[in-house]
Amino acid sequence: MTDKKFLPQLDENLPTDVFFHYFFLEAKTETLSHSHPWGQLHLIKQGRLEMEVDKQKMFCPANYAIWTPAHLLHRAFNHNDVEYCAINIEFELSQKLPTSACMFPLTPLLRAIVDDLEGKEFQ
Repeated sequence: MTDKKFLPQLDENLPTDVFFHYFFLEAKTETLSHSHPWGQLHLIKQGRLEMEVDKQKMFCPANYAIWTPAHLLHRAFNHNDVEYCAINIEFELSQKLPTSACMFPLTPLLRAIVDDLEGKEFQ
């Protein structure tokens, strides 16, 4: 049962080719189904995110990431608080990345880059 519904406000275009944004979602928040014309890398910093991308379910713990290709319908749910960074990658650049959703561990190099861009450290 969800307590909160969340739908990201989406513009037609990204402000830059690669755009970072940070989210903190309180426990029991459902991110409603949506898609966008760019790829998105969800880096989970704290908690666990349950995500469904193109009917594929993923359970992503802290220090892992989920890649969501452009135009794929996706939604998420979290039982507990979740802190994460979304890296949005414009369509042409994202075509060089996997064509289906996937999950992978964050490397120390990727964590350091994101920490530097955000100005805060992963725990």
